[in-house]
Amino acid sequence: MDSVSQVKMGVWGERTASIDWCEGNYEVTPYIAEFWNTVSNLSMIVPSLYGLYNCFTQNLERRYVIANLLFLLVGIGSSMFHMSLQYSMQLLDEIPMIYTTCVFIYCQALVKSGPGKHNKPLMFALALYAFLFTTIYLVNFNPLIMEGMYAVLVFVLMGQSAILLYQHFDSPNMKVFVIGIIMYAVAFLLWNIDNHFCPHLEDFRKRSDSRVGVLSQLHAWWHLLAGYSTYLHILFSSHYRLLLLKRHPRYVICPIGVNVIKSV
Repeated sequence: MDSVSQVKMGVWGERTASIDWCEGNYEVTPYIAEFWNTVSNLSMIVPSLYGLYNCFTQNLERRYVIANLLFLLVGIGSSMFHMSLQYSMQLLDEIPMIYTTCVFIYCQALVKSGPGKHNKPLMFALALYAFLFTTIYLVNFNPLIMEGMYAVLVFVLMGQSAILLYQHFDSPNMKVFVIGIIMYAVAFLLWNIDNHFCPHLEDFRKRSDSRVGVLSQLHAWWHLLAGYSTYLHILFSSHYRLLLLKRHPRYVICPIGVNVIKSV
C-alpha cells in the first residue's frame, strides 16, 4: 500500500516495507523517512518506561513488567519502522503488537486470581496464537492478516474489560475505560482517514502553512491517541488487580497524566 510516492531518498535507502504512509518521506531530515510518524511514538515509549517504574514501586507482578516491556518494544519498533521504511523494521513494529496484546489478555484474565497463580492453558493458547500469526505472516506478508488477527485480540481485550466492570463495578475504572475506548476509537477513525483520503490530505498540506499542515499528519495522531489509550488499559488492569487484592489503589496525577498507586 503506497499512500505517497517516495520522491526523496534518505540514508536508509530504497523502501522495502510493504506500506508507505501518508507522510512525505525525508522532508524534515535525511535520517528519518517519516518524521512525525516517528517522533509520535514517544506516546508509547515514555508511558511504557513510566509503567515499568510503577511496576517496581507498586510491587506489581512480573506479567505487568513483561506487558510494559513489550509495549516499549512496540514503540521502539514503530519508531524504527517509520524512520527507515524497511521490511525488517516493519516486522519489529507489527509482530510485537500481537505479542503485547496477548500478554494484556493474559494479565486481564488473571486479575481475580490469587497471588502467584498462573493459567497454563490460557498461556499456551495465547502463545499458539502468536506463533501461528508469526508463521503465517512471515510466509504471506499481507498487512490485512496482521490487521485482522490484531483486531480479534483487541475485541477480546475489550470484552474482558467490559465483563470485569459488570462483575466488579468501580467508578474510577469505568471512567478510565470509557476515556481509553473513546481515544482508541478516535485514533482508529483517524488511521482510516489517513489511509483512504491521503490525496486530499496532501492537497491540504500543499495549500496550508506548514505549522497547520503538520496537524493533518493523522497517522501520527493515531500513535498519540492509541499509544496513550494502551497505557490507560495497563493502568485499568493493574488498578483492578490491586483492588481485588485489597491493596486500596487509587488514580493520581503524575508527570505523564495519570498513574495508579496503592495505599497498603
